Parts: sequence; structure tokens; C-alpha cells
Amino acid sequence: MCFKPNSLNGLFVSTLCLNDVPVTLVTSNKYLGVIIHDKHQDDDDIMSYVKSLYSRGSMLISTMYCF
Repeated sequence: MCFKPNSLNGLFVSTLCLNDVPVTLVTSNKYLGVIIHDKHQDDDDIMSYVKSLYSRGSMLISTMYCF
């Protein structure tokens, strides 16, 4: 799995093979819990943290008001 360089966006890139296994081109990947995007943006990673924080806050509120 690899990212296509920004300098080659308009060009056709042939299939890269390692040990006769084709390497797939991806636009994003999650590595060690961090979402890496080919355009060097971290919007997807920030949104996943926001959703996680929202769900944890919701669970905290529901446990505080349950008794």
C-alpha cells in the first residue's frame, strides 16, 4: 500500500510490484491509530477524535444521571 505523489497526480502510473505482488495505491490509511491522507490533511483524523470524544462525553453524562 502506498500513496501517489502529488507531482504525479495528472500522470498514469503503472502498477508497482514487490515480489510479483502488486502494491495498491490508496488515498488514506490508518497507521498506529492516526489516519494518514495522501493530500497531507488531518481532517479525517480530527473528525474521528471528535466523534470519539462526543461518545465518551455522552456515556459520562448518561452514567451521572442514571441514579
